[in-house]
Amino acid sequence: MNDINISHVDILAILNSYGIQPVKNRNHKFWFNSPLRNETKPSFVVDTEKNLWYDFGLGEGGNAITLICRLNNVSAKEAFQIISGKGFPKPRNIIFKTEKTLGNSALKIIKANASINRPALIDYLNQRKIDGNAVRNCMSLKELYYAIEDKRYYAIGFKNDRGGYEIRNSFWKGSSSPKSITTIPGNPGIVNVFEGFMDYLSALTFFKTAFPRHTSIILNGTGQTKVLISLLPEFKKVHLYLDNDEAGQRVVEQIEKIHTNVINHSKNLYPKYKDFNEFICGKLE
Repeated sequence: MNDINISHVDILAILNSYGIQPVKNRNHKFWFNSPLRNETKPSFVVDTEKNLWYDFGLGEGGNAITLICRLNNVSAKEAFQIISGKGFPKPRNIIFKTEKTLGNSALKIIKANASINRPALIDYLNQRKIDGNAVRNCMSLKELYYAIEDKRYYAIGFKNDRGGYEIRNSFWKGSSSPKSITTIPGNPGIVNVFEGFMDYLSALTFFKTAFPRHTSIILNGTGQTKVLISLLPEFKKVHLYLDNDEAGQRVVEQIEKIHTNVINHSKNLYPKYKDFNEFICGKLE
């Protein structure tokens, strides 16, 4: 690990090997829709002269190691292991589309299997401490096969209400169009709200149940907050399991302004952790 010169680890190659392509480039700066959050206007930039990245929406940036840490939710030591060949896809030649947005056709869903059988995906869920019973009984969860341009991949797919997918594996975090919330049916009147599907699965694991008692809504990103707000009048009580970060707490504030019966579990259940999954994994911020 100590033989690696971080300045020589190409950030563009890292992003490309994860299937993340630039929207545009100007000279030595390549712009992406952020792989760390949901957005439609690119504000994540890689400076190839400095070999550094910066996310203007988050106000964060760094080198190859910090990017691997953020993409995979791992420590710096684990990031070094990934870069040194333990699981990191070998970088391939990069072809950029100058000043042209990659449309929905850039990612194509090939098939979605009802059960997750790939050992690498099972290992990924095990690493996230997700209970197998919760996985087997979640109808929205799929073993997803997809292509980005001429390359094929597989990952865990979480289907939303409009037929799009949230896509996760050890190396990539993305989504397919159309973007939307996912609704899990349950008893009416009370709703559980989660920011992402890994938080939803974490809750099932923590509460030792395969099915939620009440209706659950997974936002699949805080960009779907308006959709959620339009549905809240249907419910007399709202349980929030959002992230303990600026974006998550902004959503909490919005909901508390319009609903009189809101319980914010991020503050009373896992106040020292970024989200529900880090809580069950025991990973402090």
